[in-house]
Amino acid sequence: MFQKNDGGKSVVAKKASCNQNVFLTTTIEGRTNQSHMENQLRRVSPRIGIKKGLSYNGMDAQSNIIERYTGVALNISQHGIQLETDRKIKAQNILLMFFDYHSTYIAAKGRLVYSKKVDSEKYKTGICLQGTRQENLIFIKKLIKSYHYRKCVPIFVS
Repeated sequence: MFQKNDGGKSVVAKKASCNQNVFLTTTIEGRTNQSHMENQLRRVSPRIGIKKGLSYNGMDAQSNIIERYTGVALNISQHGIQLETDRKIKAQNILLMFFDYHSTYIAAKGRLVYSKKVDSEKYKTGICLQGTRQENLIFIKKLIKSYHYRKCVPIFVS
């Protein structure tokens, strides 16, 4: 938190971070304004743009599956992932899943940050990864490698 006197205006700012998004809350003359400060403050870790299909399960507090759908990962960072889905995700606990280029099942747990409609048919959803740093990095590396991998399979004609 920092405080500054700007030409007679008292400015109080608090920096808060929910693992991936950095927000700045300012109070100027009694008015509070919370805005995404992507241009002025750097993210905790940079995003990597990808377009990789994956599945997700929405789970309740007891880890029972309440919804099961697919989406496209738009970008990923060390702390979270942004998905594009056809439905609004309502579950707070998410299990993200995909198969890598070796056909190995890869999964990571996450928590819903937001799910908002961006056009008539699509939703953008932010998910904060909930595993340990090591688990998150393994998931991220395998997802990125899987996205970039192009398996060359020879075609034989007889």
